[in-house]
Amino acid sequence: MQSQPKNLLLDQINQEIKNGPYYQQNFSNDGERFVAWYLRRVLLRDAVATRYDITDGANDKQIDAVIVDDEESRVLIIQGKFIAASQVDGEPLREVLSAWVRLQDLSALQEDCNEKLKVKMEAVRKALDDDYRVEFELITTGVLTDGAKADLTAFSDKLEESDDFTASFHVVNTEVLQTRLAEAEAMELPSLDHVISIDPVRRWSRTWARPKQFLRPYLFGNASDSPVFWTANCFGRTCDNL
Repeated sequence: MQSQPKNLLLDQINQEIKNGPYYQQNFSNDGERFVAWYLRRVLLRDAVATRYDITDGANDKQIDAVIVDDEESRVLIIQGKFIAASQVDGEPLREVLSAWVRLQDLSALQEDCNEKLKVKMEAVRKALDDDYRVEFELITTGVLTDGAKADLTAFSDKLEESDDFTASFHVVNTEVLQTRLAEAEAMELPSLDHVISIDPVRRWSRTWARPKQFLRPYLFGNASDSPVFWTANCFGRTCDNL
């Protein structure tokens, strides 16, 4: 039997979520960590937004993450399948279809979903009122079987042709993940060009009516970090311990 080709991207993702304290400390399983990795590394979400976006867990209603993108006027619903197997059957596609059906009745969905999803659904409700488009993504490290590909075509047509709740559906497989990751890594992110040098042992003093107030910057972590100013009021005494 011919061996399956090695999935280098799967190995890379495994290493990054295994060795990344952010993924290990904030998410309880590799399924959540995979979705978080996608949000951070591919969609370039920041650490705080990613924790807020992840809705995976008990009563997630087949919705692993939700992003309300105001800049693009879209709602992105993500379902992740992080698997070592090379092929993916039609089950994840049916889960996405189930999520699409549930989203058509937000009130009923909010009654029995988890707390994180309830909060997200309020944001989704407002976005839909403003005519944001809805996109579903199934992210996976596997390849769809022939049967799953046929299901994908049928489900995509169903979502896009619906008169009640139009949406688009995309499968982000290993090939698409590699392309999007390369594009994300090539993006030039905003950076600060101006550097301010601060002497960590210097003090400033300013005399008010009374008392006299001293400010001294204390630096935590790297020397480039912004200083935290500690303040002390001195009533006719020397404040050498500032």
